[in-house]
Amino acid sequence: TSSVNATIKSLVELGSRGVSTRVSGGLQTNHTQRRTRHATKEPNLVNWPLHAKLLKAEEAGELLSLVEKNHQSMTSSNVATALHRIAKHAQRSGNPDEIRHDQRLELLKGPIDSHLQEFNARDLSHILWGYAALGHNPGGRLLARVEEQVGGKVQDFSP
Repeated sequence: TSSVNATIKSLVELGSRGVSTRVSGGLQTNHTQRRTRHATKEPNLVNWPLHAKLLKAEEAGELLSLVEKNHQSMTSSNVATALHRIAKHAQRSGNPDEIRHDQRLELLKGPIDSHLQEFNARDLSHILWGYAALGHNPGGRLLARVEEQVGGKVQDFSP
C-alpha cells in the first residue's frame, strides 16, 4: 500500500501543477522526463488529476460519481481505469448487481467509443474484464468495436 500511496501522491502533485503526460515509446514521462510505473507502448494523454481521484476512490459508488462528473473529459486511460476499478470494488463489496444496473455505468460507453483507437492492450483488457466481472453487456455494437481493436493489437497482449 505504501507504493500505491506514493503513486497517488505523485499523480496528485502532477495534477496540481496542471501537467498532462504523454506516453510514448514505452516510457511515460512528464515535462521533466521523470519515469513513472505506468508505462505503455501507445501514445495516450492522461488526465492526471482525475486519474489520481480514480485510484484513491475506495468504493464503486464513489467511482461512479467521478464518472458522472467527468465522463466528457475522460481520456482512454481514465476510462479503462474507472471501469476496472468499479468492477473490482463491486466484486469486493459482494454487490455487483447493484452496480450493474446503475445508470452512471452507461456514461462510460461514450468515452469508450470515442477513444477506441487510443486504447492499448492493457486498457482493452481492463474494459472487457470490467464488463465481464460486472456481468454487464454494454451492447453488441460497442463490444464488436472493442473486439475489432483487440484483433488489431493481439500481438501486444501478454499472459
